Amino acid sequence: MVEEEIKIDIKLKALFRAGRGGGEVRLKKKVKVDNAIVGCWQYQNTKIELSANGYLYKFIGPTMYSISQDGNALTFDGMTLQRYQGNGNTIVGVWRGTEGGEPIEIHFRQDYTYLWRWLSYAEDWPGYYSTTSNYLTIREQRASYSVSGSQVVLSVLNNGGTVTCDYTVSQSELRLTCDGQTTTCQKASCK
Repeated sequence: MVEEEIKIDIKLKALFRAGRGGGEVRLKKKVKVDNAIVGCWQYQNTKIELSANGYLYKFIGPTMYSISQDGNALTFDGMTLQRYQGNGNTIVGVWRGTEGGEPIEIHFRQDYTYLWRWLSYAEDWPGYYSTTSNYLTIREQRASYSVSGSQVVLSVLNNGGTVTCDYTVSQSELRLTCDGQTTTCQKASCK
């Protein structure tokens, strides 16, 4: 029973939760995907992308960001982080702060890769970022996935959990049913 409760808890909650992270995990084998589910989907205030190469990404933003005049403080998404590594008036570098009282470290690299690290849990979420004017968008990898028949199997990063959900898809809606709980996502733009 405890194992079942853990499975339910890690399912879509781990994919849609507010926490963030950062760097991409590569799949070692070719996966089977259904082109009908490839693309971006909106669930409440969360946007995800199911990629053609078998990854699930969560989008953060676009959100306004700013860097202090001295280049040592980064503010975005309601947080202010202090520069830990790097210099100049650029987002590139390593930043530290807290979210929800937990210490975090965020890496924004020159090649537009990104890593969100929860320091207390040794948990990393990789991804990519882009900036335009004073807006920041993060595309963070949350899972790999494959399709078998009418089921999608999600392998959640960081905790090694596997989630199997039944799915149905139309042109504008994706329904994922995991352990009797249905999540309905609407088709969204990937921009």
